[in-house]
Amino acid sequence: MKEFIINKYPYLKLKDFNGTNEGLKALIDNEIYGYIGVSSSLAYRIQNKYAFELKIMNRLDDREHGASIGVKKGNNILISILNKSINLVSDKTKREIKNSWISIGHEKTTDYSLILKIIIVMLIFFAAFMYRQFLLKKVNRDLKNAVRHELRKNRAKDKLLFQQAKLASMGEMLNNIAHQWRQPLNAINSNVAVLDSIFMKKNIIDNNLEKNLTEIENQTKYMSETIESFRNFFNPEKDKQLFLISSAVDDAISIINYNFNRLNIHIKVFNVNDIMIEGFLGEYIQTIISILNNAKDAFISTKHENPEIVICIDEMIIIEDNAGGIDEDIIDRIFEPYFTTKHKDKGTGTGLYMAKMIIEHSMNGKLSVENTKNGCRFKIKVYEK
Repeated sequence: MKEFIINKYPYLKLKDFNGTNEGLKALIDNEIYGYIGVSSSLAYRIQNKYAFELKIMNRLDDREHGASIGVKKGNNILISILNKSINLVSDKTKREIKNSWISIGHEKTTDYSLILKIIIVMLIFFAAFMYRQFLLKKVNRDLKNAVRHELRKNRAKDKLLFQQAKLASMGEMLNNIAHQWRQPLNAINSNVAVLDSIFMKKNIIDNNLEKNLTEIENQTKYMSETIESFRNFFNPEKDKQLFLISSAVDDAISIINYNFNRLNIHIKVFNVNDIMIEGFLGEYIQTIISILNNAKDAFISTKHENPEIVICIDEMIIIEDNAGGIDEDIIDRIFEPYFTTKHKDKGTGTGLYMAKMIIEHSMNGKLSVENTKNGCRFKIKVYEK
Protein backbone atom coordinates (compact mmCIF):
# COMPACT_ATOMS: atom_id res chain seq x y z
CA MET A 1 0.00 0.00 0.00
CA LYS A 2 2.82 2.43 0.85
CA GLU A 3 4.53 1.75 -2.50
CA PHE A 4 1.23 2.36 -4.32
CA ILE A 5 0.69 5.70 -2.50
CA ILE A 6 4.25 6.89 -3.16
CA ASN A 7 3.92 6.11 -6.88
CA LYS A 8 0.55 7.82 -7.20
CA TYR A 9 1.21 10.80 -4.90
CA PRO A 10 5.00 11.46 -5.02
CA TYR A 11 4.64 14.90 -3.39
CA LEU A 12 3.38 13.44 -0.09
CA LYS A 13 5.75 12.99 2.87
CA LEU A 14 4.88 9.68 4.54
CA LYS A 15 5.57 8.52 8.09
CA ASP A 16 5.15 4.93 9.29
CA PHE A 17 3.30 4.04 12.51
CA ASN A 18 3.20 0.75 14.44
CA GLY A 19 -0.60 0.67 14.46
CA THR A 20 -3.83 2.54 13.81
CA ASN A 21 -4.10 3.84 17.39
CA GLU A 22 -0.62 5.34 17.23
CA GLY A 23 -1.37 7.01 13.86
CA LEU A 24 -4.71 8.48 15.02
CA LYS A 25 -3.08 9.77 18.23
CA ALA A 26 -0.44 11.60 16.12
CA LEU A 27 -3.24 13.08 14.01
CA ILE A 28 -5.11 14.30 17.11
CA ASP A 29 -1.87 15.91 18.40
CA ASN A 30 -1.37 17.72 15.03
CA GLU A 31 1.90 15.91 14.40
CA ILE A 32 0.66 14.84 10.95
CA TYR A 33 -1.80 16.23 8.42
CA GLY A 34 -3.69 13.00 7.74
CA TYR A 35 -3.62 9.25 8.31
CA ILE A 36 -4.06 6.45 5.73
CA GLY A 37 -5.11 2.97 6.87
CA VAL A 38 -7.61 0.14 6.43
CA SER A 39 -11.08 1.69 6.17
CA SER A 40 -12.90 -0.81 8.38
CA SER A 41 -10.32 -0.54 11.15
CA LEU A 42 -10.33 3.26 10.92
CA ALA A 43 -14.14 3.44 10.97
CA TYR A 44 -14.30 1.26 14.07
CA ARG A 45 -11.74 3.26 16.05
CA ILE A 46 -13.03 6.68 14.98
CA GLN A 47 -16.65 5.83 15.86
CA ASN A 48 -15.71 4.36 19.22
CA LYS A 49 -13.01 6.80 20.34
CA TYR A 50 -12.74 9.91 18.13
CA ALA A 51 -16.32 10.50 16.94
CA PHE A 52 -16.17 14.25 17.66
CA GLU A 53 -12.57 14.79 16.55
CA LEU A 54 -11.88 12.83 13.35
CA LYS A 55 -13.65 11.68 10.22
CA ILE A 56 -12.81 9.78 7.03
CA MET A 57 -12.37 12.26 4.19
CA ASN A 58 -11.80 9.97 1.17
CA ARG A 59 -11.15 6.42 0.02
CA LEU A 60 -8.45 5.03 -2.26
CA ASP A 61 -9.73 2.93 -5.17
CA ASP A 62 -9.86 -0.73 -4.02
CA ARG A 63 -9.45 -1.86 -7.61
CA GLU A 64 -6.02 -0.25 -7.79
CA HIS A 65 -4.38 -1.56 -4.64
CA GLY A 66 -6.74 -4.33 -3.47
CA ALA A 67 -6.45 -6.19 -0.16
CA SER A 68 -5.34 -9.72 0.57
CA ILE A 69 -4.09 -12.14 3.22
CA GLY A 70 -0.33 -12.63 3.30
CA VAL A 71 0.99 -16.21 3.32
CA LYS A 72 4.58 -17.36 3.58
CA LYS A 73 6.10 -17.98 0.16
CA GLY A 74 5.83 -21.57 -1.03
CA ASN A 75 2.98 -22.54 1.33
CA ASN A 76 0.59 -23.44 -1.48
CA ILE A 77 -1.52 -25.78 0.66
CA LEU A 78 -2.40 -22.98 3.08
CA ILE A 79 -3.22 -20.65 0.18
CA SER A 80 -5.61 -23.23 -1.25
CA ILE A 81 -7.31 -23.77 2.13
CA LEU A 82 -7.74 -20.02 2.73
CA ASN A 83 -9.14 -19.34 -0.72
CA LYS A 84 -11.64 -22.22 -0.44
CA SER A 85 -12.70 -21.04 3.02
CA ILE A 86 -13.26 -17.49 1.81
CA ASN A 87 -15.24 -18.67 -1.21
CA LEU A 88 -17.57 -20.67 1.08
CA VAL A 89 -18.59 -17.46 2.90
CA SER A 90 -21.62 -15.83 1.26
CA ASP A 91 -21.73 -12.14 0.42
CA LYS A 92 -24.50 -11.66 2.98
CA THR A 93 -22.38 -13.21 5.71
CA LYS A 94 -19.41 -11.07 4.69
CA ARG A 95 -21.54 -7.89 5.01
CA GLU A 96 -22.85 -9.04 8.40
CA ILE A 97 -19.29 -9.64 9.62
CA LYS A 98 -18.16 -6.25 8.38
CA ASN A 99 -21.17 -4.42 9.83
CA SER A 100 -20.74 -6.13 13.18
CA TRP A 101 -17.14 -4.84 13.23
CA ILE A 102 -17.74 -1.19 12.30
CA SER A 103 -21.33 -0.56 13.42
CA ILE A 104 -22.19 1.06 16.75
CA GLY A 105 -25.01 0.03 19.04
CA HIS A 106 -27.28 2.81 20.33
CA GLU A 107 -28.97 2.82 23.71
CA LYS A 108 -32.46 4.25 24.09
CA THR A 109 -31.33 6.96 26.49
CA THR A 110 -30.89 10.69 26.09
CA ASP A 111 -27.30 11.90 25.90
CA TYR A 112 -27.55 14.93 28.17
CA SER A 113 -23.80 15.52 27.98
CA LEU A 114 -24.09 16.11 24.24
CA ILE A 115 -26.97 18.55 24.76
CA LEU A 116 -24.93 20.35 27.41
CA LYS A 117 -21.97 20.60 25.07
CA ILE A 118 -24.18 22.04 22.35
CA ILE A 119 -25.64 24.63 24.75
CA ILE A 120 -22.16 25.61 25.97
CA VAL A 121 -20.93 26.01 22.41
CA MET A 122 -23.94 28.18 21.54
CA LEU A 123 -23.36 30.33 24.63
CA ILE A 124 -19.70 30.72 23.71
CA PHE A 125 -20.61 31.81 20.19
CA PHE A 126 -23.19 34.24 21.53
CA ALA A 127 -20.73 35.70 24.05
CA ALA A 128 -18.07 35.98 21.35
CA PHE A 129 -20.52 37.78 19.07
CA MET A 130 -21.50 40.26 21.78
CA TYR A 131 -17.88 40.77 22.76
CA ARG A 132 -16.97 41.38 19.11
CA GLN A 133 -19.69 44.00 18.86
CA PHE A 134 -18.44 45.59 22.06
CA LEU A 135 -14.85 45.76 20.76
CA LEU A 136 -15.72 46.87 17.25
CA LYS A 137 -15.56 50.59 18.00
CA LYS A 138 -12.32 50.17 19.91
CA VAL A 139 -10.76 48.17 17.07
CA ASN A 140 -11.80 50.80 14.54
CA ARG A 141 -10.34 53.54 16.72
CA ASP A 142 -7.07 51.65 17.15
CA LEU A 143 -6.95 51.03 13.40
CA LYS A 144 -7.36 54.72 12.66
CA ASN A 145 -4.60 55.56 15.14
CA ALA A 146 -2.33 52.94 13.56
CA VAL A 147 -2.99 54.36 10.09
CA ARG A 148 -2.15 57.86 11.31
CA HIS A 149 1.03 56.55 12.95
CA GLU A 150 2.11 54.74 9.77
CA LEU A 151 1.38 57.83 7.70
CA ARG A 152 3.60 59.89 9.99
CA LYS A 153 6.35 57.26 9.74
CA ASN A 154 6.05 57.18 5.95
CA ARG A 155 6.27 60.96 5.77
CA ALA A 156 9.35 60.84 7.97
CA LYS A 157 10.93 58.18 5.75
CA ASP A 158 10.10 60.18 2.62
CA LYS A 159 11.75 63.27 4.07
CA LEU A 160 14.80 61.26 5.12
CA LEU A 161 15.05 59.71 1.66
CA PHE A 162 14.77 63.18 0.18
CA GLN A 163 17.55 64.39 2.45
CA GLN A 164 19.74 61.42 1.47
CA ALA A 165 19.02 62.16 -2.18
CA LYS A 166 20.18 65.74 -1.57
CA LEU A 167 23.38 64.43 0.02
CA ALA A 168 23.97 62.23 -3.02
CA SER A 169 23.42 65.20 -5.35
CA MET A 170 25.82 67.28 -3.28
CA GLY A 171 28.34 64.45 -3.52
CA GLU A 172 28.14 64.50 -7.32
CA MET A 173 28.48 68.27 -7.32
CA LEU A 174 31.50 68.13 -4.99
CA ASN A 175 33.10 65.51 -7.24
CA ASN A 176 32.87 68.01 -10.09
CA ILE A 177 34.20 70.83 -7.89
CA ALA A 178 37.10 68.66 -6.71
CA HIS A 179 37.97 67.85 -10.29
CA GLN A 180 37.94 71.54 -11.21
CA TRP A 181 39.95 72.59 -8.14
CA ARG A 182 42.80 70.14 -8.50
CA GLN A 183 44.34 71.76 -11.55
CA PRO A 184 44.49 75.37 -10.22
CA LEU A 185 45.67 74.14 -6.79
CA ASN A 186 48.43 72.14 -8.46
CA ALA A 187 49.29 75.20 -10.53
CA ILE A 188 49.58 77.36 -7.38
CA ASN A 189 51.87 74.80 -5.75
CA SER A 190 53.97 74.63 -8.93
CA ASN A 191 54.30 78.42 -9.02
CA VAL A 192 55.35 78.46 -5.37
CA ALA A 193 57.99 75.85 -6.14
CA VAL A 194 59.24 77.93 -9.12
CA LEU A 195 59.42 81.08 -6.98
CA ASP A 196 61.28 79.19 -4.27
CA SER A 197 63.74 77.87 -6.87
CA ILE A 198 64.31 81.37 -8.34
CA PHE A 199 64.98 82.84 -4.89
CA MET A 200 67.50 80.08 -4.18
CA LYS A 201 69.34 80.66 -7.49
CA LYS A 202 69.52 84.38 -6.90
CA ASN A 203 70.52 83.79 -3.31
CA ILE A 204 67.57 85.82 -2.01
CA ILE A 205 67.05 85.10 1.65
CA ASP A 206 63.93 86.59 3.18
CA ASN A 207 62.43 84.83 6.18
CA ASN A 208 59.12 86.65 5.85
CA LEU A 209 58.86 85.71 2.17
CA GLU A 210 59.78 82.09 2.94
CA LYS A 211 57.13 81.99 5.66
CA ASN A 212 54.45 83.27 3.26
CA LEU A 213 55.39 80.75 0.57
CA THR A 214 55.19 77.96 3.11
CA GLU A 215 51.80 79.26 4.25
CA ILE A 216 50.57 79.24 0.65
CA GLU A 217 51.63 75.61 0.29
CA ASN A 218 49.94 74.65 3.57
CA GLN A 219 46.71 76.44 2.63
CA THR A 220 46.48 74.81 -0.81
CA LYS A 221 47.15 71.43 0.76
CA TYR A 222 44.44 72.11 3.35
CA MET A 223 42.00 73.12 0.60
CA SER A 224 42.74 69.94 -1.31
CA GLU A 225 42.30 67.74 1.78
CA THR A 226 39.09 69.54 2.75
CA ILE A 227 37.42 69.09 -0.62
CA GLU A 228 38.51 65.44 -0.61
CA SER A 229 36.98 64.93 2.85
CA PHE A 230 33.71 66.48 1.72
CA ARG A 231 33.75 64.39 -1.45
CA ASN A 232 34.14 61.17 0.55
CA PHE A 233 31.52 62.27 3.06
CA PHE A 234 28.85 62.85 0.42
CA ASN A 235 29.81 59.78 -1.62
CA PRO A 236 26.50 58.21 -2.74
CA GLU A 237 28.00 54.70 -2.93
CA LYS A 238 26.37 52.32 -0.43
CA ASP A 239 28.96 49.52 -0.28
CA LYS A 240 30.24 48.50 3.15
CA GLN A 241 33.97 48.79 3.74
CA LEU A 242 36.55 48.24 6.46
CA PHE A 243 37.97 51.36 8.10
CA LEU A 244 39.67 52.47 11.31
CA ILE A 245 37.55 54.35 13.83
CA SER A 246 40.32 56.95 14.15
CA SER A 247 40.21 57.60 10.38
CA ALA A 248 36.49 58.39 10.53
CA VAL A 249 37.05 60.69 13.51
CA ASP A 250 39.86 62.53 11.70
CA ASP A 251 37.71 62.98 8.57
CA ALA A 252 34.77 64.28 10.61
CA ILE A 253 36.96 66.79 12.47
CA SER A 254 38.56 67.99 9.22
CA ILE A 255 35.10 68.82 7.87
CA ILE A 256 33.86 70.84 10.86
CA ASN A 257 37.25 72.10 12.07
CA TYR A 258 37.01 75.57 10.54
CA ASN A 259 33.70 76.50 12.21
CA PHE A 260 34.77 75.03 15.54
CA ASN A 261 38.08 76.94 15.51
CA ARG A 262 36.21 80.13 14.69
CA LEU A 263 34.01 79.58 17.77
CA ASN A 264 37.03 78.61 19.93
CA ILE A 265 35.60 75.13 20.57
CA HIS A 266 38.48 72.83 21.46
CA ILE A 267 38.34 69.16 20.44
CA LYS A 268 40.64 66.68 22.19
CA VAL A 269 41.07 63.16 20.82
CA PHE A 270 42.41 60.25 22.91
CA ASN A 271 43.18 57.05 21.01
CA VAL A 272 43.18 54.25 23.61
CA ASN A 273 42.31 51.22 21.48
CA ASP A 274 41.69 51.83 17.79
CA ILE A 275 40.00 48.99 15.88
CA MET A 276 38.87 48.23 12.34
CA ILE A 277 35.09 48.10 11.79
CA GLU A 278 32.91 47.35 8.78
CA GLY A 279 30.17 49.72 7.61
CA PHE A 280 29.31 52.79 5.58
CA LEU A 281 32.17 55.24 6.11
CA GLY A 282 30.32 58.33 4.86
CA GLU A 283 27.28 57.70 7.05
CA TYR A 284 29.48 56.88 10.05
CA ILE A 285 31.24 60.24 9.60
CA GLN A 286 27.83 61.89 9.28
CA THR A 287 26.85 60.43 12.68
CA ILE A 288 29.96 61.88 14.36
CA ILE A 289 29.36 65.28 12.74
CA SER A 290 25.71 65.32 13.89
CA ILE A 291 26.77 64.75 17.50
CA LEU A 292 29.54 67.36 17.31
CA ASN A 293 27.20 69.92 15.74
CA ASN A 294 24.64 69.37 18.50
CA ALA A 295 27.37 70.09 21.05
CA LYS A 296 28.33 73.22 19.10
CA ASP A 297 24.71 74.46 19.13
CA ALA A 298 24.55 73.83 22.89
CA PHE A 299 27.72 75.89 23.41
CA ILE A 300 26.27 78.73 21.34
CA SER A 301 22.92 78.74 23.19
CA THR A 302 24.57 78.67 26.64
CA LYS A 303 27.38 81.07 25.62
CA HIS A 304 29.91 78.81 27.30
CA GLU A 305 33.24 80.51 28.04
CA ASN A 306 35.48 77.42 27.74
CA PRO A 307 33.76 75.02 25.32
CA GLU A 308 35.51 71.67 25.07
CA ILE A 309 34.74 68.31 23.47
CA VAL A 310 36.65 65.14 24.36
CA ILE A 311 36.60 62.18 21.96
CA CYS A 312 37.88 58.87 23.30
CA ILE A 313 38.48 55.91 20.95
CA ASP A 314 38.39 52.62 22.88
CA GLU A 315 36.82 49.96 20.61
CA MET A 316 34.02 52.51 20.27
CA ILE A 317 33.65 56.29 20.11
CA ILE A 318 32.83 58.21 23.30
CA ILE A 319 32.05 61.90 22.70
CA GLU A 320 31.72 64.04 25.83
CA ASP A 321 31.16 67.80 26.09
CA ASN A 322 30.91 70.34 28.91
CA ALA A 323 27.87 72.20 27.52
CA GLY A 324 25.68 71.59 30.58
CA GLY A 325 23.85 68.43 29.52
CA ILE A 326 20.38 67.66 28.21
CA ASP A 327 17.16 68.30 30.13
CA GLU A 328 16.13 65.01 31.77
CA ASP A 329 12.55 65.58 30.59
CA ILE A 330 13.57 65.34 26.93
CA ILE A 331 16.74 63.21 26.93
CA ASP A 332 14.69 60.10 26.04
CA ARG A 333 13.21 61.88 23.01
CA ILE A 334 16.25 63.36 21.29
CA PHE A 335 16.47 60.41 18.85
CA GLU A 336 12.84 60.79 17.74
CA PRO A 337 12.29 62.09 14.19
CA TYR A 338 11.64 65.84 13.97
CA PHE A 339 12.10 66.40 17.69
CA THR A 340 14.15 69.55 18.24
CA THR A 341 14.52 72.29 20.83
CA LYS A 342 15.86 74.71 18.24
CA HIS A 343 13.96 77.28 16.22
CA LYS A 344 12.56 75.85 12.99
CA ASP A 345 15.06 77.95 11.04
CA LYS A 346 17.97 76.42 12.98
CA GLY A 347 17.23 72.70 12.60
CA THR A 348 14.74 70.05 11.49
CA GLY A 349 15.30 67.47 14.23
CA THR A 350 16.44 64.72 11.84
CA GLY A 351 20.19 64.74 12.58
CA LEU A 352 20.25 62.51 15.67
CA TYR A 353 17.36 60.39 14.36
CA MET A 354 19.32 59.67 11.18
CA ALA A 355 22.44 59.01 13.26
CA LYS A 356 20.61 56.37 15.31
CA MET A 357 19.10 54.78 12.19
CA ILE A 358 22.55 54.60 10.56
CA ILE A 359 24.31 53.03 13.55
CA GLU A 360 21.59 50.64 14.75
CA HIS A 361 19.81 49.66 11.53
CA SER A 362 22.52 49.92 8.88
CA MET A 363 25.65 49.02 10.84
CA ASN A 364 24.49 46.58 13.56
CA GLY A 365 25.51 48.93 16.38
CA LYS A 366 24.26 50.96 19.31
CA LEU A 367 24.02 54.74 19.78
CA SER A 368 23.23 55.98 23.30
CA VAL A 369 23.39 59.20 25.33
CA GLU A 370 23.63 60.05 29.02
CA ASN A 371 24.17 63.15 31.10
CA THR A 372 27.43 63.73 32.97
CA LYS A 373 28.43 66.18 35.66
CA ASN A 374 29.28 68.98 33.22
CA GLY A 375 27.54 67.97 30.00
CA CYS A 376 26.48 64.85 28.12
CA ARG A 377 28.17 61.74 26.74
CA PHE A 378 27.38 59.93 23.48
CA LYS A 379 28.57 56.39 22.82
CA ILE A 380 28.83 54.85 19.33
CA LYS A 381 29.45 51.11 19.29
CA VAL A 382 29.50 48.88 16.19
CA TYR A 383 29.31 45.15 16.90
CA GLU A 384 31.01 42.42 14.91
CA LYS A 385 28.68 40.10 13.03
